[in-house]
Amino acid sequence: MGTWGTGIFDDDTTCDVRGHYRMALRAGVPGPEATDQILRAYAPGPDPFDTRVWLGLAATQTQLGRLEERVKTKAVELIDSGADLAAWDEADAATRRRRRAALQRLRRRLLGPQRPPVQLKPPWRQDTPLQPGQQVLLRVLDVQEFFLEATEGTLPVVMLLDWRTGQPLPVGPALDRVPNALRWGALWFSVIRKGPRDGLADRIQVLAGRWPEAPFWSGVNGSSIYTWDELQPY
Repeated sequence: MGTWGTGIFDDDTTCDVRGHYRMALRAGVPGPEATDQILRAYAPGPDPFDTRVWLGLAATQTQLGRLEERVKTKAVELIDSGADLAAWDEADAATRRRRRAALQRLRRRLLGPQRPPVQLKPPWRQDTPLQPGQQVLLRVLDVQEFFLEATEGTLPVVMLLDWRTGQPLPVGPALDRVPNALRWGALWFSVIRKGPRDGLADRIQVLAGRWPEAPFWSGVNGSSIYTWDELQPY
């Protein structure tokens, strides 16, 4: 689990909880059922006690005007008991003060007046036209479903090849001999469109042939996500 700050959403768990809850609402799932889905997925058991799950749920629900009494009660209980701060025992005093302040801000929001329910717009869907084994000066290792805050669909997991504009375009068997390029610091990564107007079709050229090793990469995860714009210099 990654943590990069003292804010409520400054860790992977709470961000995942927020994303899954919002996605469920966009799909038409009633709020209480969406909460049940989160608790089953992130805090299973008759008495789940993962503080970040409950705090993430509570913060998300109060942002959206959908705070449930059971979530509010549990989150306030965890804040008042010091259960969350116990995970920060090894942090310095200044970091603990910032975390304590973030918790108290959330507590005040939870116990104060709540906003009317916010209607979420459906996410725009983007589906990659690429298929595993195709080569576009990137090798497509796999195609996977994804969801982010405002978009969902499919994206390619690709491997960057050591080829630059101005070099002869490799074709046929020569394409498979092009070495990998590691200048991005990772062997493979995912690529996503920047927005609905990002014209992917006129920015890629799918080369003939299929990489024979592609089936062995099925299920590999891209450790990072880049937009097509960010790949332009390469």
